[in-house]
Amino acid sequence: MPLWVLVIDDRTRLRDYRNILYGLAYAGVSCVISAYSLAHCQERAVVYGELNRLRRELGEDEFPFGTARCAAATTTTSSTTARTLSLSNDYFTVEPFYSADYDIRLQRIGETARAYKRVGDSWKGNAGNARYEDLEVTDHYRRITDHCARLFGGLDILSVDLLHCTDGTEIILEMHDSATGLNRLHEKDDMLDIRDLTLRRVNEVFGDRIEVPAVEIATDAAEERVARGPAFLAQATKNSRCP
Repeated sequence: MPLWVLVIDDRTRLRDYRNILYGLAYAGVSCVISAYSLAHCQERAVVYGELNRLRRELGEDEFPFGTARCAAATTTTSSTTARTLSLSNDYFTVEPFYSADYDIRLQRIGETARAYKRVGDSWKGNAGNARYEDLEVTDHYRRITDHCARLFGGLDILSVDLLHCTDGTEIILEMHDSATGLNRLHEKDDMLDIRDLTLRRVNEVFGDRIEVPAVEIATDAAEERVARGPAFLAQATKNSRCP
């Protein structure tokens, strides 16, 4: 049984890994983000329920949460889409369409927060050829990530997506746990932050009983980044023995 697990991406279109995640939770295996927290984040309705709770408790100005995934240009299209969705056993919501200039992604790894402006060539900013640039992490953005980081017992790695609407308002669309992609603008630094965060959590539990080799984070090939990045922690943990 592993001593410690770092989960970077717990969702994929190719395979459902929830059985492994639930097994970790059942066995009480320590994770950077607990298996308990990750398990709750598997269901959008559960996550959105918590975001709605924050909106009710904090108010629209502090936590302006809303959701959207599919655009319907007319009432007829909206009704047709709703009827089609009703044939499935999944859940969905119907929300107003917000005209937006660009998306914003807030990212948090430990105590390090970043904000990105994302402009795409589609109504959905993360589709097509998206362009990114850094934004200032304002006090408001910091509070949003602080609120989300306390959900489900604690989320050390997360991201929050917002819309910057044409009228100047901002709407929170969704929150991700550690299943969030790293932006290429700061990918190397983010991987180092994940490494340092993981080592802090490991040392909180095991102290100095686990020796972790020094590893340089590569930046050239994607395969090398995976091989020599956070993955080394799993190998170091596997090869370690605790008294």
